[in-house]
Amino acid sequence: MNVDRPTWQRVRLGEVARIAKEPSASPGERVVGLEHLESGVLTVRKWARADLEHTFTRRFGAGHVLFGRRRAYQRKAARAEFAGVCSGDILVLEALPGMNPLFLPLVMQSEGLIQHAVTRSAGSLSPRTNWKALADYEFSLPDLEEQERIARLVWAAETVTIRAEHAAAAAWDVEKRVLEDAYSDPTWPTIATGEAGDVQLGKKLNSRDQTGHYTRPYLRVANVGDDELLLKDVLHMDFPPGEFDKYRLRPGDILLNEGQSLELVGRCAMYNGEIDEGCFQMTLLRFRASDSLDPEFAYGWLRRSFYRGDFIKQAKKTTSMAHLTAARFKRMPFPLPPIDMQRKIVERVAEAREARRRLEEHAANSRCLVHGLIDRILGEDDPPDELR
Repeated sequence: MNVDRPTWQRVRLGEVARIAKEPSASPGERVVGLEHLESGVLTVRKWARADLEHTFTRRFGAGHVLFGRRRAYQRKAARAEFAGVCSGDILVLEALPGMNPLFLPLVMQSEGLIQHAVTRSAGSLSPRTNWKALADYEFSLPDLEEQERIARLVWAAETVTIRAEHAAAAAWDVEKRVLEDAYSDPTWPTIATGEAGDVQLGKKLNSRDQTGHYTRPYLRVANVGDDELLLKDVLHMDFPPGEFDKYRLRPGDILLNEGQSLELVGRCAMYNGEIDEGCFQMTLLRFRASDSLDPEFAYGWLRRSFYRGDFIKQAKKTTSMAHLTAARFKRMPFPLPPIDMQRKIVERVAEAREARRRLEEHAANSRCLVHGLIDRILGEDDPPDELR
């Protein structure tokens, strides 16, 4: 694709876009909050039903661009294909003459715009930007014909990415069905989870006990996703020699969220030595399989229990949190088929899991391609040769 950026015109965003004029009310409106805008996705794909209780009053129409003005670095800017109401933390924008409506979402997701929004956001805990600050953003804009050509390219890549993400989501459903079916033999003997392996609650964080002499990395709720460890933000605290032996993680250990929102309690991931001398905090439970259990078989059973909502039934609920206490967890039933049967189950589940992960990787790479196209075309640096 040829891109002749020197011919593009320098404009301010406020010259080619504006806060959208609100459409009239329509029946069956959809409700969009910040949580419905997906980071890096160009189309609004999620919403809540209009009959759910909310206080939103800002209206938008089909074709408007919704921009999350809180924590702009999350890159939440998407085109709506329907009318509805949205959060006050969302700016509703529309293109003016000189800006192709399909090109506006690309500008709002470009790295230059996002950095401009971040540097002009106010607030420490939840920084917000506003339209006045965004309207001053200056960038190079091609003519309408070139805008249409670029938009067709990027939106075609977005369509491919959405299909890849749908395929990955379908693979998740398949994997969950495999887990449900693979562990459904009623003839297997069962024992208590506390007999199937060692159950340990993590160390309580106490700032007064921190000396800095025995600092080691530890995992907490924020690090345990669904079948993945999230290791971009790993914290450290003291684990003296005696405590280190108690809380040190070993490959094959399974970590479960002990304290979480109700729908996420019991979410689990397996530790495989990803961080050196890793430990864990009290918000997590560690399950270490006994010699009679294949750790991967145990992991599949615990993942199945999470997807079935078994941990929700066991959790102790408070006003804002739920806790899967060690005592309750230990009493839950655990299957114990012969070890050769366990290994067959592990192989069966591994096939579905690997297929899902390949599709997830493909979808993630496709999403990165969309981001890359936007940033390379709209960036201030000279475009690469393949885009000239």
